[in-house]
Amino acid sequence: MFDHLYGCSELVVNSRNIGKVCTDPNIRYNPGIRMYFDAHKIILDGFAVRDGAHIIKIKDKMRITDYIVYMYDETNVDLPKGMDFWTPSLFTDEANKSFLKVYGK
Repeated sequence: MFDHLYGCSELVVNSRNIGKVCTDPNIRYNPGIRMYFDAHKIILDGFAVRDGAHIIKIKDKMRITDYIVYMYDETNVDLPKGMDFWTPSLFTDEANKSFLKVYGK
């Protein structure tokens, strides 16, 4: 299941990290990898399905390396000045800013 650019995927990752559902976007967070995909190519290549709840789901399986546009983790996204830890919302915002500087139009 894929989310949109400003979605809550970091909350899902953080919930898994702490072992329970956590919907607090401002809790301390150790980021994993935030991946950005070419959704248009996924759709054109016939891998996308829609269920009415998610932006895109993948039918069966696909090779993700063929569709990744870029990946961010805490080594290539700068923690904003004045902050000494990541939160799900902060990491989402900063990774999106980095992505949109290069790929946004």
